[in-house]
Amino acid sequence: MKARIQAFTATLLMGLLLFPQLIYAHSALVSAVPAESKPTTSEVTEINLKFNTPIEPVSSLKVTDESGSEFPLKETKTDDDNLMGVLEQPLTNGVYNVNWKIIGEDGHSIKGSYSFEVRIPEEEAIPSDEQLPTDSEAQEQVVLPTPAAIITPSETPIAPDKEDNKSTIEKKNTIIDVILIAVSALVVISFVSLLFKKKNK
Repeated sequence: MKARIQAFTATLLMGLLLFPQLIYAHSALVSAVPAESKPTTSEVTEINLKFNTPIEPVSSLKVTDESGSEFPLKETKTDDDNLMGVLEQPLTNGVYNVNWKIIGEDGHSIKGSYSFEVRIPEEEAIPSDEQLPTDSEAQEQVVLPTPAAIITPSETPIAPDKEDNKSTIEKKNTIIDVILIAVSALVVISFVSLLFKKKNK
């Protein structure tokens, strides 16, 4: 009887000693980047998960949005207790789910998930006060035509060749006028001379 009690006590002590080790042998997620606690305001190109024990290289993860659409990864790799997935394209604003599946140090397959939000501020393309033109600069940029450059329909400029023709015609008219005046003068003089001769006779 005493031997049985001793054997039971020894087994119980061994169980108590092994029980914490059995608990802590199971792998669990310790931290994640991007974190679940608050929205990330920077571009997300990769997911980093850290566990409390080393994990096997066959571990994997998957990224989906709220509608269940999956975002492909171009690379997944493990490093001791870290699991990293590199996205093919950066994530835009929205809520995303990360589903992971690992093989822990004890050889057990464990899976889990968590969510995070991407909230990148939109840049407003509003020029600063230094970029806005002042009133004087705005007035200088408005070029108004000078009065000399404004031509009304009645003031249509004459082509150079027409001006030359007009000048030539005016000169010809002047010469003809002079000739006519000279001829008229000669006729008058001849007529006066003829009268004077008749009177003397």
